[in-house]
Amino acid sequence: MNTANDRNHELPPAIAERLEAKDRSVSILTPEIDRAVLAQAREHFATRTDVRIAAYRRWVLPAAAAAAVLVALLLFVIPPRFGPDVAIMADDDVDGSGRVDVLDAFALARLRAVDPGRVSEDQIDGLMARIVSLKPEVGTL
Repeated sequence: MNTANDRNHELPPAIAERLEAKDRSVSILTPEIDRAVLAQAREHFATRTDVRIAAYRRWVLPAAAAAAVLVALLLFVIPPRFGPDVAIMADDDVDGSGRVDVLDAFALARLRAVDPGRVSEDQIDGLMARIVSLKPEVGTL
């Protein structure tokens, strides 16, 4: 088994002497000093308010942002599935697009062309009147 001295003999003598001198030098920063400095730093930074704020930001702010995104999705992206307007819209939304427009009246007209007994002219005219009316009826879209 090679020891450090055996390996140093394989090196040029000048390099081996410098390496041995480095091994004998005493380090200024000992493990005890390192632990003491770390303990003082922890004690100092534990009393600072920004450490508590950082912990607050780490958990509370992301949770609040996630809640805001969830509320936005519920209010703006997912259509409401309750209330009187939705019941009226479901009746008038013939093509199932989620809104009542002229295309629904065209769909009714196509249904009437295929089966005149199923849809009347009055139903088509009533739907068109509600769609293009400048003064909508109460409870309609």
